Amino acid sequence: MSSIETPCKVPATYPFWKQVRLSFLSKISMGTGILANCLTRMPFATYVTDIIGRTLFFVNILLLGTLLIVQLVQFVFYPGIFRFMRRNPRRMLHYGAIPMSLGTAVIGIVRFQFHQVHDAVLYAAWGVWWASVGLSVVCSLLLLYLIISREIQGLESLTGAWLLPVAPLVVSATAGAAIAEFLPENCVVLTLLVSYCLWGAGTPLIGTILVLYFHRLTIHKLPPPDLIVTAFIPLGPVGQIGAAAATLGSVAQMVVGEALPHLEGFGPFLYNIGILVALASWGSSVFWAMNAVYSIAYRRWYNNLPFNIGWWSFTFPIGVFTTLSEELNQVLQFRFFRVIYLISLFVLLGLWCLVTISTLYSAWTGEIFETPCLSNGISDDCEEQTGLGSSATVVELGDV
Repeated sequence: MSSIETPCKVPATYPFWKQVRLSFLSKISMGTGILANCLTRMPFATYVTDIIGRTLFFVNILLLGTLLIVQLVQFVFYPGIFRFMRRNPRRMLHYGAIPMSLGTAVIGIVRFQFHQVHDAVLYAAWGVWWASVGLSVVCSLLLLYLIISREIQGLESLTGAWLLPVAPLVVSATAGAAIAEFLPENCVVLTLLVSYCLWGAGTPLIGTILVLYFHRLTIHKLPPPDLIVTAFIPLGPVGQIGAAAATLGSVAQMVVGEALPHLEGFGPFLYNIGILVALASWGSSVFWAMNAVYSIAYRRWYNNLPFNIGWWSFTFPIGVFTTLSEELNQVLQFRFFRVIYLISLFVLLGLWCLVTISTLYSAWTGEIFETPCLSNGISDDCEEQTGLGSSATVVELGDV
């Protein structure tokens, strides 16, 4: 594991699109989007909470648009990034957050009922979903291939961040289920089929990486303090598996019988299976949540944990657990899950406020634009490889 030395300050003369840290923009977008979506299902929702949720949704869209534009500009003007990605794939795991941000935006469009404004909005959201599907497949195939073919990995280097390339598959499946029921009949079946295929592709990959990660914990113990926040990342994909299964099952029960009359009884079957998977996923999520809380508390007891952008890794996984609890409450009408949903929502809201204030302070002081110089020399030759300079491409250890 590389160690952190002195931070490299980005020159003030750099334009914004060279200073911006894509990894932190994608995590902020995901965390903000999931909080906005969670606020739509509050049992005591008011006009104020609706305004807050819609504001967060548009903030998420703004962040996502900025992220995509800056990324496109960097790819166009500095194609050397592709060489850097090929040589250092572990530094590029955060690209998996981009399709997850797109999927979160699609779910937000449906939950805030923007699709009812005009059919064009609905089909635009469907197009964004297809873009998230394509990016999810590319991330899962390309990043994992580069990791296993380009680098010699030690088990101690494995962290929860390895889930980022495969988690978008399940997030896109959830987004597909969210938008499918509002599409015309000829589009519903295709969307459901693609969503189930994505769910089927992502679930075993997530399970495999989790087994490796748990094995790494038993052999090499907890990740170092700079990476300890990644202990929360498994909570996201595990919870998303259940949320996707439950949402897909609910939509399948409504549309399969009408769209595919010869499979009339298949919809209720998928619905029941979805509930079982969601319950199992919720139980597994509780385990990973407790493991993350213990890990961070243990590291905090023995080490100082100063704020870094990696703290945004708290928000999306907790948001997914909140969504899963709310989904089970909707399906089972069991007060227990409603209470858990509310507790998780307030925890998510508190953490989001904490990391937002800390991020704004870091941006004010300029610390957010500092990138550590890594002792393995990647940052030294990064400018030569990409033309961007070390600040734009090297990912901070605590920033995965």
